[in-house]
Amino acid sequence: MKSQFLFIFIFVLILSLNLVSGTLVKQNDCVNINALINGSTTLNLSVYYPNSSLAINTLMDSSSPRFSYNFCNTALLGVYDYNYFDDLGNTFNNNLEVTGNGKPTPSGIVIVMFSCLFLLIVLFLVYIMIYSMGHLIRLDFDFLDLAYNLGLYFSILALYMLSLFYLGNPQIEDFLLLLIQICAWTNVFIPFIALVLSITIGSMVKKKLNFGRQPRGLLVRGFK
Repeated sequence: MKSQFLFIFIFVLILSLNLVSGTLVKQNDCVNINALINGSTTLNLSVYYPNSSLAINTLMDSSSPRFSYNFCNTALLGVYDYNYFDDLGNTFNNNLEVTGNGKPTPSGIVIVMFSCLFLLIVLFLVYIMIYSMGHLIRLDFDFLDLAYNLGLYFSILALYMLSLFYLGNPQIEDFLLLLIQICAWTNVFIPFIALVLSITIGSMVKKKLNFGRQPRGLLVRGFK
């Protein structure tokens, strides 16, 4: 059931990715704006920030009929409108979109599903931490408990990779990186220590308890 949910989640993300088209640029990267205009010797370019303020107004580099300009003022996220007009009075309009990771801005359903998956993993993380602590105290931590912890840790790694590819939100990425570093201790290092302690000390304690619980008659016969 969990694998089916994850498959549906990834499928919706990929579908939303395919529904978006246009020029996409990663934040703070440069993009080459090209134009192919016949019969013109100059081409003037104007680019506008997402808030409609003017970013640049300049002549494009010319190798008639090809014109180009390397635009690097991409600090703001959003859609940049730009137009260029030739010396014959013709005007051409276009736009490009700047996103955090150079990929399409995620749709609402993607954000909702990502948030639900994140909350689900956090709830499981809290549960597993309490569950593992109880087994560590009783010194009966086993390989299945270790598998639970490792599985959750790799789930958080997968969530981080999905956020890099689809969301492109630096704040979420930084938080997930911090969570991965914490879980490397709580879900990898400490569970391994708990398993070793349970196998060694826990087994010795159980043997002593079992020996002490043997019927008195059996103990006497053991010395004959």
